[in-house]
Amino acid sequence: MAAEAKAAFSVGKKLKKAKFFLERDSDAWSGMFDADNFAFGSVKLPESEEMTPDNRLEERIEFLDTFSKALRAYYVTFVEAMRSSN
Repeated sequence: MAAEAKAAFSVGKKLKKAKFFLERDSDAWSGMFDADNFAFGSVKLPESEEMTPDNRLEERIEFLDTFSKALRAYYVTFVEAMRSSN
């Protein structure tokens, strides 16, 4: 974490926007997260290895599904951590 972010958190400031990076094996997802709206933007999916348009579309849908499952898993972990800290 950057020194600037640590200083901001230490005085009670909250995260508004952040870049994210998620990696699994050789696949990588990246983009922006808007905390106020709980929205993801500019999501970049892993590079496709498929050549035909139909196969490429199917692969991209699979990448989105994987990203969605990862977000759910991280959210569950976050909620459990918040509950256990109370």
